[in-house]
Amino acid sequence: MAEIQSIAITSVEYRELPYNPGYRVGSDGTVWSRIGKRSKSMPKGCPLSLKDEWRPLSLRLNSRSGRLQVKIYSASLQFRLRHVAQLVLEAFVGERPEKMECCHNDGDKMNNRLENLRWDSKSANSADRIRHGIHKGERNGMCKLTPDQVRAIRFAYSEGATKGKLARMYGVSGTTITRVVLRIHWPHVD
Repeated sequence: MAEIQSIAITSVEYRELPYNPGYRVGSDGTVWSRIGKRSKSMPKGCPLSLKDEWRPLSLRLNSRSGRLQVKIYSASLQFRLRHVAQLVLEAFVGERPEKMECCHNDGDKMNNRLENLRWDSKSANSADRIRHGIHKGERNGMCKLTPDQVRAIRFAYSEGATKGKLARMYGVSGTTITRVVLRIHWPHVD
Protein backbone atom coordinates (compact mmCIF):
# COMPACT_ATOMS: atom_id res chain seq x y z
CA MET A 1 0.00 0.00 0.00
CA ALA A 2 1.44 3.36 -0.99
CA GLU A 3 2.04 5.85 1.75
CA ILE A 4 0.49 9.27 1.29
CA GLN A 5 2.78 12.18 2.03
CA SER A 6 1.50 15.62 2.81
CA ILE A 7 3.28 18.46 1.11
CA ALA A 8 2.91 22.00 2.34
CA ILE A 9 2.47 24.30 -0.61
CA THR A 10 3.06 27.95 0.07
CA SER A 11 2.19 30.60 -2.41
CA VAL A 12 4.81 33.13 -3.37
CA GLU A 13 3.87 36.78 -3.61
CA TYR A 14 5.80 39.08 -5.93
CA ARG A 15 6.21 42.82 -5.68
CA GLU A 16 7.96 45.19 -8.05
CA LEU A 17 10.70 47.39 -6.69
CA PRO A 18 9.04 50.82 -6.50
CA TYR A 19 12.24 52.72 -7.26
CA ASN A 20 13.35 50.42 -10.08
CA PRO A 21 10.60 49.24 -12.46
CA GLY A 22 11.38 46.07 -14.36
CA TYR A 23 12.55 44.25 -11.23
CA ARG A 24 10.44 42.30 -8.76
CA VAL A 25 11.13 40.38 -5.58
CA GLY A 26 9.43 37.23 -4.37
CA SER A 27 8.45 36.58 -0.76
CA ASP A 28 10.59 33.43 -1.15
CA GLY A 29 13.75 35.54 -1.57
CA THR A 30 14.01 35.36 -5.36
CA VAL A 31 14.72 38.40 -7.55
CA TRP A 32 13.34 38.70 -11.08
CA SER A 33 13.81 41.01 -14.04
CA ARG A 34 12.04 41.69 -17.31
CA ILE A 35 14.55 44.21 -18.55
CA GLY A 36 15.82 43.46 -22.03
CA LYS A 37 19.48 43.37 -23.00
CA ARG A 38 20.97 46.71 -23.82
CA SER A 39 24.12 47.55 -25.72
CA LYS A 40 26.61 49.97 -24.26
CA SER A 41 26.43 51.98 -27.49
CA MET A 42 22.88 53.09 -26.69
CA PRO A 43 22.79 56.72 -25.55
CA LYS A 44 22.29 57.41 -21.86
CA GLY A 45 18.75 58.25 -20.92
CA CYS A 46 17.22 55.79 -23.40
CA PRO A 47 14.35 54.03 -21.70
CA LEU A 48 15.00 50.43 -20.77
CA SER A 49 13.14 47.93 -22.91
CA LEU A 50 10.79 45.77 -20.89
CA LYS A 51 10.05 42.21 -21.99
CA ASP A 52 6.80 40.38 -21.33
CA GLU A 53 8.53 37.48 -19.57
CA TRP A 54 10.11 37.64 -16.13
CA ARG A 55 13.41 35.81 -15.63
CA PRO A 56 15.11 34.95 -12.34
CA LEU A 57 18.35 36.78 -11.69
CA SER A 58 21.55 35.03 -10.70
CA LEU A 59 22.47 35.52 -7.08
CA ARG A 60 26.06 35.90 -5.97
CA LEU A 61 27.59 35.34 -2.56
CA ASN A 62 29.37 38.30 -0.99
CA SER A 63 32.56 36.72 0.34
CA ARG A 64 32.97 39.31 3.10
CA SER A 65 29.47 39.37 4.55
CA GLY A 66 28.27 35.88 3.58
CA ARG A 67 25.04 37.39 2.20
CA LEU A 68 23.43 36.85 -1.18
CA GLN A 69 23.55 39.79 -3.60
CA VAL A 70 22.15 40.63 -7.00
CA LYS A 71 22.99 43.23 -9.69
CA ILE A 72 20.29 45.85 -10.17
CA TYR A 73 20.70 48.18 -13.17
CA SER A 74 19.43 51.74 -13.38
CA ALA A 75 18.21 53.46 -16.54
CA SER A 76 21.71 54.89 -17.12
CA LEU A 77 23.25 51.38 -17.24
CA GLN A 78 24.81 51.90 -13.82
CA PHE A 79 24.45 48.92 -11.55
CA ARG A 80 24.53 48.38 -7.83
CA LEU A 81 25.04 45.16 -5.97
CA ARG A 82 22.16 44.88 -3.52
CA HIS A 83 21.64 42.41 -0.69
CA VAL A 84 18.66 40.20 -1.46
CA ALA A 85 17.35 40.33 2.13
CA GLN A 86 17.20 44.12 1.98
CA LEU A 87 15.35 44.04 -1.34
CA VAL A 88 12.77 41.65 0.13
CA LEU A 89 12.20 43.89 3.15
CA GLU A 90 12.04 47.05 1.02
CA ALA A 91 9.46 45.49 -1.31
CA PHE A 92 7.22 43.95 1.36
CA VAL A 93 7.76 45.98 4.53
CA GLY A 94 9.00 49.37 3.34
CA GLU A 95 12.14 51.47 3.35
CA ARG A 96 14.77 50.78 5.97
CA PRO A 97 14.02 52.88 9.05
CA GLU A 98 16.85 55.07 10.29
CA LYS A 99 19.43 53.22 12.43
CA MET A 100 17.88 49.84 11.60
CA GLU A 101 19.48 46.74 10.05
CA CYS A 102 18.21 43.77 8.12
CA CYS A 103 17.97 40.83 10.57
CA HIS A 104 17.56 37.12 9.84
CA ASN A 105 15.33 35.53 12.48
CA ASP A 106 16.94 32.08 12.20
CA GLY A 107 20.52 33.37 11.88
CA ASP A 108 20.91 31.91 8.37
CA LYS A 109 22.07 34.69 6.01
CA MET A 110 21.12 32.54 3.02
CA ASN A 111 17.45 32.28 4.08
CA ASN A 112 15.94 35.40 2.54
CA ARG A 113 12.28 34.40 2.84
CA LEU A 114 10.04 37.24 4.00
CA GLU A 115 8.94 35.41 7.15
CA ASN A 116 12.61 35.10 8.21
CA LEU A 117 13.44 38.82 7.86
CA ARG A 118 12.81 41.99 9.84
CA TRP A 119 14.17 45.51 10.32
CA ASP A 120 15.66 45.84 13.80
CA SER A 121 18.37 47.63 15.76
CA LYS A 122 22.08 46.80 15.66
CA SER A 123 21.92 45.57 19.26
CA ALA A 124 19.00 43.24 18.45
CA ASN A 125 20.96 41.89 15.47
CA SER A 126 23.96 41.27 17.76
CA ALA A 127 21.70 39.54 20.28
CA ASP A 128 20.45 37.28 17.45
CA ARG A 129 24.04 36.29 16.61
CA ILE A 130 24.69 35.41 20.24
CA ARG A 131 21.42 33.44 20.46
CA HIS A 132 22.27 31.50 17.29
CA GLY A 133 25.89 30.96 18.34
CA ILE A 134 27.41 32.51 15.22
CA HIS A 135 29.26 35.37 16.89
CA LYS A 136 31.93 33.28 18.56
CA GLY A 137 35.25 32.22 17.16
CA GLU A 138 35.31 29.52 14.55
CA ARG A 139 31.53 29.63 14.05
CA ASN A 140 31.99 33.13 12.63
CA GLY A 141 32.70 32.89 8.89
CA MET A 142 35.25 35.73 9.07
CA CYS A 143 37.35 33.94 11.70
CA LYS A 144 41.10 33.54 11.06
CA LEU A 145 42.15 32.03 14.37
CA THR A 146 41.35 28.82 16.21
CA PRO A 147 40.90 28.48 19.99
CA ASP A 148 44.30 26.75 20.23
CA GLN A 149 45.98 29.64 18.40
CA VAL A 150 44.26 32.14 20.73
CA ARG A 151 45.63 30.27 23.77
CA ALA A 152 49.10 30.19 22.16
CA ILE A 153 48.96 33.95 21.42
CA ARG A 154 47.99 34.77 25.00
CA PHE A 155 50.71 32.51 26.38
CA ALA A 156 53.40 33.87 24.03
CA TYR A 157 52.42 37.46 24.86
CA SER A 158 52.62 36.72 28.60
CA GLU A 159 56.12 35.31 27.97
CA GLY A 160 57.25 38.55 26.28
CA ALA A 161 56.44 38.13 22.56
CA THR A 162 55.59 41.42 20.86
CA LYS A 163 52.22 42.08 19.28
CA GLY A 164 53.88 42.81 15.93
CA LYS A 165 55.73 39.49 15.90
CA LEU A 166 52.54 37.61 16.87
CA ALA A 167 50.56 39.44 14.19
CA ARG A 168 53.05 38.41 11.48
CA MET A 169 53.24 34.85 12.81
CA TYR A 170 49.45 34.33 12.73
CA GLY A 171 48.63 36.47 9.68
CA VAL A 172 46.38 38.94 11.48
CA SER A 173 46.60 42.61 12.37
CA GLY A 174 48.24 44.04 15.48
CA THR A 175 44.79 45.29 16.51
CA THR A 176 43.48 41.72 16.42
CA ILE A 177 46.37 40.56 18.64
CA THR A 178 45.62 43.38 21.09
CA ARG A 179 41.95 42.42 21.20
CA VAL A 180 42.78 38.74 21.69
CA VAL A 181 45.21 39.55 24.53
CA LEU A 182 42.71 41.90 26.22
CA ARG A 183 39.94 39.27 25.77
CA ILE A 184 37.80 41.63 23.68
CA HIS A 185 37.95 38.95 20.96
CA TRP A 186 37.56 35.33 21.99
CA PRO A 187 36.54 36.10 25.61
CA HIS A 188 35.10 32.58 25.95
CA VAL A 189 38.50 30.89 25.40
CA ASP A 190 40.53 30.29 28.58
